[in-house]
Amino acid sequence: MRPMIEDKHQRIRVTLPEAPVWVEGDAARLEQIFTNLLSNANKYTQERGDIAISVGAGLIDEAERCAIVQVLDNGEGIEAELVPRLFELFAQADRSLAHSQGGLGIGLSLVRTLVEMHGGRVSMRSDGRGSGSTFEVRIPLTRTPVDQETSNASLPPLQSVAGLRRVLVVEDNHDIRESSCDLLSMAGFEVKGVSTGSEALEMAPAFAPNVVLLDVGLPGLSGYDVARRLRDLPQFASTVLIAITGYDTAEARALSAAAGFDHHICKPVNFDELATLLS
Repeated sequence: MRPMIEDKHQRIRVTLPEAPVWVEGDAARLEQIFTNLLSNANKYTQERGDIAISVGAGLIDEAERCAIVQVLDNGEGIEAELVPRLFELFAQADRSLAHSQGGLGIGLSLVRTLVEMHGGRVSMRSDGRGSGSTFEVRIPLTRTPVDQETSNASLPPLQSVAGLRRVLVVEDNHDIRESSCDLLSMAGFEVKGVSTGSEALEMAPAFAPNVVLLDVGLPGLSGYDVARRLRDLPQFASTVLIAITGYDTAEARALSAAAGFDHHICKPVNFDELATLLS
């Protein structure tokens, strides 16, 4: 991350404990967690701003000892009412918050999933716009260092609901599409992601998905149009089509059914509920 931080002339302070803090985890996924959090801090902190990361030990659930990693910045911050939704898969903050950077959501749903796979939790605090942010990750401690064989072993995947099922994700928002694909891939699905309806119609015949997650609010060719065209093709007669939309009204559900969708899910989508539906 240092080149990105130096490019904005930001200052970074790293505080580590005197003694090692041991957790049992997947090194690649832990790296992904903290890279995402540091990337957010870099992205939403002004030039010559300050970023700090600290490692320590404390408690989780007032009983179990845990490692505590905090990533702090004095950047944009976020309005209090948006904090509870930050880690939801389809949540997007006001794009003006990020100016030309795009919306929030650089894998924060994925961060939460990876932390919870380690038995931990992630939280965020901010006093509002312009007051900076603090992300905190807590992961249970192990009593002794794990041996080399254990430390190199991957964590078990999310409970598999997929078998060999193929899922096509059609979503024009880059962060949502990438996070969705990552989560579904970890759950055992074979996943492809595209950003437009035209790309979906080009990809579908060769990929032959069992399930299509289709944002109905696509630019150009809408999700409703894509669903109707897929249903016109015999090979997609039994494909499960799931509409992803911000509207959960009787009229919206009727439009989805008329277009050929099997299910209608309202944003923000709960991943556990989606995984249950896909099973």
